[in-house]
Amino acid sequence: LEIINIRLDKDDDPQLIFESLNSTGLDLSEGDKIRNFILMGLPTKTQEAYYEKYWNPIDLCTHYDVSAFIRDYLSVKQYVTPQQSKVYVAFKDYVELARIEAEPLLTDLLCYARRYQILLDGGTADKALNSCIMRLNRLETTVTRPFFLEVLRLLDENMLTLPQVTEVFRCTEVFLVLWVVFLFEDAVFLPLEAAILI
Repeated sequence: LEIINIRLDKDDDPQLIFESLNSTGLDLSEGDKIRNFILMGLPTKTQEAYYEKYWNPIDLCTHYDVSAFIRDYLSVKQYVTPQQSKVYVAFKDYVELARIEAEPLLTDLLCYARRYQILLDGGTADKALNSCIMRLNRLETTVTRPFFLEVLRLLDENMLTLPQVTEVFRCTEVFLVLWVVFLFEDAVFLPLEAAILI
């Protein structure tokens, strides 16, 4: 374990210095960079409090894959999905442009992380919805997560009922299964048709 003490002048940016120093030799994940971007400029006690109150629960809710979660979060907030390698840059731009303070940002992230956990684990009061979520996870349909995050937000805000949410998930599942079946059918039969025509 090595501890490095670096004195900064008032004009120095601690986040920029942190980004350039990584003594482990391992690349930081986009989630690591985002955590440090949010917490680094805060007083130490506030950092510790926010880490325990917000960031640690976000880590747990996302199964420690904060980078993927933030990518979906940004898709919801900006209607554009950033490249996986550019999640941190997109997040930083989003926060700076909107001028969002740390605690409201962390509060919103935690709300969405709890919804994200439902997409990973189920755990709702509706067994049919939980089963549907598990089947969707087996299909590895991560592209639908931003849409489902918003559906769950509407549930939280009492704009949709749980049966309505279950129906949305089930209709999406049926669509995805049919889409996969038709793709598979085309992949199998098109070469066969081409061989027959030749």
